[in-house]
Amino acid sequence: MYCPPPFLVSGNGCVYDCSVETGYSTVLGTQSRCVRTADRTRGFDLRPVSRVPLARFGGGFGTPLSLEQLRTASPYYYGLFDAERTRAKGEVAILNEQIGRDTLLADAFRDLQSAENARDRAPDAYQRARIAYYTLLNGDTWLSQERERVARAEVDPIIQKYRNDYVALSSQLNQQTQAYDTMQGIKDKVFRVKDDLSYSADLLMGHVQKIRSQIMLDRRKRESGEGQPDWYGWVDMTLNILLVVALVAAVWFVFKKLRSPKAPGAAPAAPAFTEGTT
Repeated sequence: MYCPPPFLVSGNGCVYDCSVETGYSTVLGTQSRCVRTADRTRGFDLRPVSRVPLARFGGGFGTPLSLEQLRTASPYYYGLFDAERTRAKGEVAILNEQIGRDTLLADAFRDLQSAENARDRAPDAYQRARIAYYTLLNGDTWLSQERERVARAEVDPIIQKYRNDYVALSSQLNQQTQAYDTMQGIKDKVFRVKDDLSYSADLLMGHVQKIRSQIMLDRRKRESGEGQPDWYGWVDMTLNILLVVALVAAVWFVFKKLRSPKAPGAAPAAPAFTEGTT
């Protein structure tokens, strides 16, 4: 039984010899590993493959075959070893990529720290270093998310300002609408008072006109010499006095109505306090 190169014997099986990979070595044991020579904490487990029977698949005089020779001698065993070799090379490539990324990330972080110390003097350099580090750390999606965050930080205050202006304008519109409705109510009441005063004045003037006509009629009778009692002169004077009083009362009523119109919804005035009342 043998292990075709580049495989090594490990227990009852064969494991890939990582020394053929630059910077790697093989640690044999119960669980063999392929590790970085400079940093043995970085590595991966190796999977053993069954050893090849020398009697059946060996060269002349019982010499082991190479892996390429085994391709034609035993495609079955060749497939097993080739699969493990391909897997091990893939793990090495992934590990190399991780180590390269870690090195780039460490360099980017150092650049970010240096740029942050000179942020006030070179803000553009700081932004470039920041974008480079966080893009490498979080992937390409971070840059688009960061741009969206910055855009929201710049736009949200403007949107909020427009919202506040809209609320203020809406409040002013409501106040103006209420003021207009109040003035319209006052206007309607003034017109109603005006109509009432006009009707009252017309009615009063009608009564005055009737009294005046009656006085003129009585005066013509008196002047024509028709018999009149002695007290008629007193009646004439009394009617004149009543006419004057009626005119003064009409003027006072109109003046009082025009001077003290009440606004809609106004509360009645409180009674004045006078001495001696409780």
